[in-house]
Amino acid sequence: MDNNFEGGEDYQKILAQIGNVTMAVGGIDNGLAMTLGALLAPAPSAGYALELASIFVFSARSMTQRTELIIKTFDLRFAPDFARHKNHNLRRTVEFLEKAYRRIFESISANIWVRNLAAHGSIDLSKGEPRLIPALFDFEGRKRLATKHPSYAGGMTRQQIAKYAGLLSEDSKRIGLLAHSISMFLQWSSVDHKLFLEPINLLAADLGIAPLRLQDPRAGPPMRQARNKAPHKK
Repeated sequence: MDNNFEGGEDYQKILAQIGNVTMAVGGIDNGLAMTLGALLAPAPSAGYALELASIFVFSARSMTQRTELIIKTFDLRFAPDFARHKNHNLRRTVEFLEKAYRRIFESISANIWVRNLAAHGSIDLSKGEPRLIPALFDFEGRKRLATKHPSYAGGMTRQQIAKYAGLLSEDSKRIGLLAHSISMFLQWSSVDHKLFLEPINLLAADLGIAPLRLQDPRAGPPMRQARNKAPHKK
Protein backbone atom coordinates (compact mmCIF):
# COMPACT_ATOMS: atom_id res chain seq x y z
CA MET A 1 0.00 0.00 0.00
CA ASP A 2 1.33 3.44 -0.93
CA ASN A 3 1.53 5.68 2.15
CA ASN A 4 2.99 8.64 0.28
CA PHE A 5 -0.22 10.65 0.06
CA GLU A 6 -1.64 13.48 2.12
CA GLY A 7 -3.00 11.83 5.25
CA GLY A 8 -0.99 8.62 4.70
CA GLU A 9 1.34 7.07 7.27
CA ASP A 10 4.55 8.52 5.80
CA TYR A 11 2.91 11.93 5.53
CA GLN A 12 1.94 11.79 9.20
CA LYS A 13 5.46 10.74 10.18
CA ILE A 14 7.06 13.72 8.46
CA LEU A 15 4.50 16.02 10.10
CA ALA A 16 5.46 14.56 13.48
CA GLN A 17 9.14 15.37 12.92
CA ILE A 18 8.27 18.91 11.83
CA GLY A 19 6.35 19.23 15.09
CA ASN A 20 9.38 17.95 17.01
CA VAL A 21 11.52 20.72 15.48
CA THR A 22 8.96 23.33 16.49
CA MET A 23 8.74 21.99 20.05
CA ALA A 24 12.53 21.88 20.43
CA VAL A 25 12.90 25.49 19.29
CA GLY A 26 10.15 26.48 21.73
CA GLY A 27 12.25 24.87 24.46
CA ILE A 28 15.28 26.88 23.35
CA ASP A 29 13.27 30.12 23.49
CA ASN A 30 12.09 29.25 27.01
CA GLY A 31 15.66 28.45 28.06
CA LEU A 32 16.90 31.77 26.71
CA ALA A 33 14.23 33.59 28.71
CA MET A 34 15.25 31.64 31.83
CA THR A 35 18.91 32.48 31.23
CA LEU A 36 18.22 36.18 30.79
CA GLY A 37 15.91 36.11 33.81
CA ALA A 38 18.71 34.63 35.93
CA LEU A 39 21.08 37.38 34.77
CA LEU A 40 18.57 40.16 35.48
CA ALA A 41 17.39 38.93 38.87
CA PRO A 42 18.93 40.67 41.89
CA ALA A 43 18.10 37.46 43.78
CA PRO A 44 17.00 34.01 42.60
CA SER A 45 13.55 34.53 44.13
CA ALA A 46 12.85 37.67 42.08
CA GLY A 47 10.23 36.16 39.80
CA TYR A 48 9.47 39.42 38.02
CA ALA A 49 12.90 39.23 36.35
CA LEU A 50 11.81 36.15 34.41
CA GLU A 51 8.65 37.89 33.27
CA LEU A 52 10.69 40.89 32.16
CA ALA A 53 13.22 38.65 30.43
CA SER A 54 10.48 36.81 28.53
CA ILE A 55 9.24 40.15 27.16
CA PHE A 56 12.72 40.96 25.87
CA VAL A 57 13.41 37.49 24.45
CA PHE A 58 10.11 36.97 22.70
CA SER A 59 10.15 40.53 21.31
CA ALA A 60 13.43 39.88 19.51
CA ARG A 61 12.94 39.18 15.82
CA SER A 62 15.62 36.53 15.40
CA MET A 63 17.59 33.94 17.35
CA THR A 64 20.73 36.01 16.74
CA GLN A 65 19.14 39.03 18.46
CA ARG A 66 18.09 36.85 21.39
CA THR A 67 21.52 35.36 21.96
CA GLU A 68 23.22 38.76 21.53
CA LEU A 69 20.92 40.16 24.22
CA ILE A 70 22.10 37.47 26.62
CA ILE A 71 25.78 37.94 25.72
CA LYS A 72 25.64 41.69 26.39
CA THR A 73 23.73 41.21 29.65
CA PHE A 74 26.18 38.51 30.77
CA ASP A 75 29.16 40.80 30.13
CA LEU A 76 27.56 43.65 32.09
CA ARG A 77 26.40 41.49 35.00
CA PHE A 78 29.77 39.85 35.50
CA ALA A 79 32.08 42.73 34.51
CA PRO A 80 33.50 43.00 38.08
CA ASP A 81 34.31 39.28 38.11
CA PHE A 82 36.02 39.41 34.70
CA ALA A 83 38.27 42.16 36.15
CA ARG A 84 39.50 39.98 39.04
CA HIS A 85 42.84 38.16 39.15
CA LYS A 86 43.01 35.37 36.56
CA ASN A 87 43.15 32.68 39.27
CA HIS A 88 40.26 34.05 41.30
CA ASN A 89 37.42 31.55 41.66
CA LEU A 90 34.76 34.01 40.51
CA ARG A 91 36.67 34.99 37.38
CA ARG A 92 37.38 31.38 36.50
CA THR A 93 33.70 30.53 36.95
CA VAL A 94 32.35 33.32 34.75
CA GLU A 95 34.97 32.53 32.09
CA PHE A 96 33.81 28.92 32.20
CA LEU A 97 30.16 29.95 31.87
CA GLU A 98 31.11 32.20 28.97
CA LYS A 99 32.83 29.29 27.21
CA ALA A 100 29.76 27.12 27.82
CA TYR A 101 27.22 29.59 26.44
CA ARG A 102 29.34 30.33 23.38
CA ARG A 103 29.48 26.64 22.56
CA ILE A 104 25.72 26.29 23.05
CA PHE A 105 24.97 29.35 20.93
CA GLU A 106 27.26 28.10 18.16
CA SER A 107 25.29 24.86 18.06
CA ILE A 108 21.96 26.69 18.02
CA SER A 109 23.18 28.95 15.22
CA ALA A 110 24.22 25.93 13.16
CA ASN A 111 20.89 24.13 13.58
CA ILE A 112 18.24 26.85 13.77
CA TRP A 113 17.80 27.22 10.01
CA VAL A 114 15.62 24.11 10.00
CA ARG A 115 13.07 25.94 12.17
CA ASN A 116 12.24 28.42 9.40
CA LEU A 117 11.85 25.64 6.87
CA ALA A 118 9.61 23.70 9.26
CA ALA A 119 7.52 26.78 10.06
CA HIS A 120 7.09 28.15 6.54
CA GLY A 121 7.73 25.22 4.22
CA SER A 122 5.46 22.72 2.51
CA ILE A 123 5.53 18.98 1.89
CA ASP A 124 6.39 17.69 -1.56
CA LEU A 125 4.76 14.35 -2.42
CA SER A 126 6.01 14.16 -6.02
CA LYS A 127 9.31 12.33 -5.35
CA GLY A 128 7.94 9.13 -3.84
CA GLU A 129 8.93 9.85 -0.24
CA PRO A 130 7.41 12.99 1.34
CA ARG A 131 9.96 15.81 1.63
CA LEU A 132 9.94 19.15 3.38
CA ILE A 133 10.63 21.98 0.94
CA PRO A 134 10.31 25.78 0.98
CA ALA A 135 6.84 27.13 0.25
CA LEU A 136 5.77 27.03 -3.39
CA PHE A 137 6.40 30.71 -4.13
CA ASP A 138 9.27 31.20 -1.66
CA PHE A 139 11.85 31.65 -4.40
CA GLU A 140 14.40 33.25 -2.07
CA GLY A 141 13.99 30.36 0.36
CA ARG A 142 14.64 27.82 -2.38
CA LYS A 143 17.71 29.70 -3.54
CA ARG A 144 19.01 30.02 0.02
CA LEU A 145 18.50 26.32 0.71
CA ALA A 146 20.31 25.34 -2.50
CA THR A 147 23.21 27.68 -1.71
CA LYS A 148 23.73 27.11 2.02
CA HIS A 149 22.53 23.52 2.30
CA PRO A 150 22.85 22.00 -1.19
CA SER A 151 22.44 18.43 0.06
CA TYR A 152 18.85 19.36 1.00
CA ALA A 153 18.06 21.32 -2.18
CA GLY A 154 15.58 18.63 -3.20
CA GLY A 155 13.88 18.70 0.18
CA MET A 156 14.38 17.02 3.57
CA THR A 157 13.16 13.54 4.40
CA ARG A 158 11.64 12.78 7.79
CA GLN A 159 14.87 11.04 8.84
CA GLN A 160 16.87 14.16 8.03
CA ILE A 161 14.39 16.36 9.88
CA ALA A 162 14.54 13.97 12.85
CA LYS A 163 18.32 14.44 13.01
CA TYR A 164 17.95 18.19 13.41
CA ALA A 165 15.03 17.81 15.81
CA GLY A 166 17.37 15.77 18.02
CA LEU A 167 20.16 18.35 17.79
CA LEU A 168 17.79 21.20 18.64
CA SER A 169 16.39 19.17 21.53
CA GLU A 170 19.94 18.81 22.89
CA ASP A 171 20.42 22.57 22.51
CA SER A 172 17.17 23.09 24.45
CA LYS A 173 18.37 20.87 27.31
CA ARG A 174 21.74 22.59 27.47
CA ILE A 175 20.35 26.12 27.54
CA GLY A 176 18.19 25.01 30.47
CA LEU A 177 21.28 23.70 32.27
CA LEU A 178 23.04 27.00 31.56
CA ALA A 179 20.18 28.99 33.09
CA HIS A 180 20.23 26.78 36.19
CA SER A 181 24.02 27.03 36.49
CA ILE A 182 23.96 30.84 36.33
CA SER A 183 21.15 31.00 38.88
CA MET A 184 22.98 28.69 41.30
CA PHE A 185 26.23 30.59 40.84
CA LEU A 186 24.59 33.92 41.67
CA GLN A 187 22.84 32.37 44.66
CA TRP A 188 25.81 30.58 46.25
CA SER A 189 29.01 32.23 44.97
CA SER A 190 29.37 34.28 48.15
CA VAL A 191 28.73 31.29 50.41
CA ASP A 192 30.44 28.11 49.20
CA HIS A 193 31.69 27.30 45.71
CA LYS A 194 30.87 23.61 46.19
CA LEU A 195 27.16 24.45 46.13
CA PHE A 196 27.20 25.73 42.56
CA LEU A 197 29.88 23.46 41.10
CA GLU A 198 27.55 20.46 40.69
CA PRO A 199 25.13 22.01 38.14
CA ILE A 200 28.01 23.72 36.32
CA ASN A 201 29.88 20.46 35.92
CA LEU A 202 26.74 18.66 34.80
CA LEU A 203 26.67 21.20 32.00
CA ALA A 204 30.38 20.62 31.33
CA ALA A 205 29.82 16.87 31.04
CA ASP A 206 26.92 17.40 28.65
CA LEU A 207 29.05 19.70 26.47
CA GLY A 208 32.01 17.33 26.58
CA ILE A 209 34.39 19.87 28.10
CA ALA A 210 36.67 19.59 31.13
CA PRO A 211 34.96 20.19 34.48
CA LEU A 212 35.51 23.40 36.40
CA ARG A 213 37.88 22.99 39.34
CA LEU A 214 38.18 25.77 41.91
CA GLN A 215 40.51 26.52 44.78
CA ASP A 216 39.22 26.26 48.32
CA PRO A 217 39.36 29.89 49.58
CA ARG A 218 39.76 28.67 53.15
CA ALA A 219 42.99 26.83 52.31
CA GLY A 220 45.07 29.88 51.45
CA PRO A 221 46.50 31.16 48.14
CA PRO A 222 46.52 28.82 45.11
CA MET A 223 50.30 28.27 45.18
CA ARG A 224 50.17 27.24 48.83
CA GLN A 225 47.34 24.81 48.07
CA ALA A 226 49.36 23.29 45.25
CA ARG A 227 52.33 22.81 47.55
CA ASN A 228 50.16 21.27 50.27
CA LYS A 229 48.68 18.77 47.79
CA ALA A 230 52.04 17.78 46.37
CA PRO A 231 53.53 14.53 47.79
CA HIS A 232 56.22 15.23 50.39
CA LYS A 233 59.69 13.94 49.61
CA LYS A 234 61.32 11.85 52.29
